[in-house]
Amino acid sequence: MGLEREQPGYAKVYALWDDTARTKRVQEVTLTTDDYGILPEHGLFGSPQWWAAIESGEFTVHTVRGTICALAMESMNDWPTFKILCDDGTVTKSITRERLITISISDDLYEIGRGVIWQYVHVRHKKRIASLPERSSHTVSIWVASTETLFRPVGEEELSLIAASNFSVFPPRLPEQPIFYPVCSSRYAEEIASKWNTPLGYITEFQVTKAFLAKYERNQVGGKEHAEYWIPAEDLSDFNKSIVGKIHVVKSFGEQLSGT
Repeated sequence: MGLEREQPGYAKVYALWDDTARTKRVQEVTLTTDDYGILPEHGLFGSPQWWAAIESGEFTVHTVRGTICALAMESMNDWPTFKILCDDGTVTKSITRERLITISISDDLYEIGRGVIWQYVHVRHKKRIASLPERSSHTVSIWVASTETLFRPVGEEELSLIAASNFSVFPPRLPEQPIFYPVCSSRYAEEIASKWNTPLGYITEFQVTKAFLAKYERNQVGGKEHAEYWIPAEDLSDFNKSIVGKIHVVKSFGEQLSGT
């Protein structure tokens, strides 16, 4: 598979073609030392010749798709890594959490459960290190699934079931509930909850991948705040799998449910 510079439904976290500082450092080390740097088997690292070899397929780009399943700090507890649960059920080795300089730590998109695409090439270093494989994986790009923030008003019983799942999924629909309705604004969710004749109500907030939501129409059912998705009950399991992170309670009406 060749290089893909666009990934619909995914946000670009890192791209080597945008990392001119790294390219310059590797090129300088390669050109000025005998033992360090990357062997120029397809041209000097990051050079037009190097990228041309990738674009032509002469230099193979490997692509891994899956979900982030682990985050860690390795080395001296200062090297952030992640692992991917691949679509084929295997788990990758630790991968450095590269990031573009425009993405700050506070905007970190590396989250367990988030879809991810990792593109890499195999390179050989000028100096052979016995404890390492002859060829190592060098990241070309990392993409994580773009998400949309959604809301849902729930009652005490539904929230109890959500809590029992460690705030990770919504419970199955009842036979008389053929549609699941997540809404697109907290104000709309509060408006819905305010009309309930129940003493307890909660507003939940959660992130769902845009790649999943792209299959459904965003329905405008009133003013600009009144937008919602209609998810068939039989699709709720897939909807739950597309939730990134936890389901959060952001507002409550009446007494606070114990344990939330």
